[in-house]
Amino acid sequence: PEQPIELAELRQLAADGAILLRNPASRFSFIRGDAGVLELFVDGRSYVCSDAASVFAEHLCAASEVRLAAEVAASATCLDLILDLLREGSLAVQQDN
Repeated sequence: PEQPIELAELRQLAADGAILLRNPASRFSFIRGDAGVLELFVDGRSYVCSDAASVFAEHLCAASEVRLAAEVAASATCLDLILDLLREGSLAVQQDN
């Protein structure tokens, strides 16, 4: 992205129910592990996810767009994951037209 999104801005976007779009050139997949842990793979990188982040990661793999919800805004691990994926260009925030 031209201007990286900061954590405070991402929290506000999540509180507003913003929509995240997957980059059509990116590839998302996951493997479920033990005790609710999930390993997310995106464009050659891997992320170990648990709790709310594992649920969010499954949603990312299942749909080309995901609306941010309150539980995402409340989860530091979700926000960290999203920030990294936004900064890498694997995700983008849908812009209002």
